[in-house]
Amino acid sequence: ILSTAIEQPKNSKMAKVSSAEMQIRGSLFEARLQIANRDVDGNPKEDGLYVLVLSSHDDPNDMQPCSMEPTIYLDTPMVPDSDSMVVFLLPICTQWQERSGVEPTALAGLLLRESVSPAAETRYERIGIFGLDHSQACTVCGIRSEESVSVEDALESMGREDIYLV
Repeated sequence: ILSTAIEQPKNSKMAKVSSAEMQIRGSLFEARLQIANRDVDGNPKEDGLYVLVLSSHDDPNDMQPCSMEPTIYLDTPMVPDSDSMVVFLLPICTQWQERSGVEPTALAGLLLRESVSPAAETRYERIGIFGLDHSQACTVCGIRSEESVSVEDALESMGREDIYLV
């Protein structure tokens, strides 16, 4: 953690972190997040269903977009500001059990977007969390169906970079 701003209201034993900045190492995957549904007039209908569109990285000469509908929980709604935005997936864990009785999520993590910063390095801010099933996780990690590589092994073999979260 590089810095924090903590606020404590008067006459309260509770405090909250109003801002924080941290540096972590990880792998980022760029994608476009879109609202999945539209109303009868063609306006975006934000009902909790989203589409992620990412470029295929199986073959650098074949950059066909790949779309999927993963589990996405946004911190704030996209509408009315936007119905589509560039986001970055930061994988955090595998086999996340989001709630009892539900199949574990193969890959879960933070959903980020670039943050405007006066500093030279790129910074990101959290806008939500994501969960991918096994097929989606394999697609994001570049694992082909004929390969017997686990999601964990694929993530371990990827290059990591310093990521600044605000």
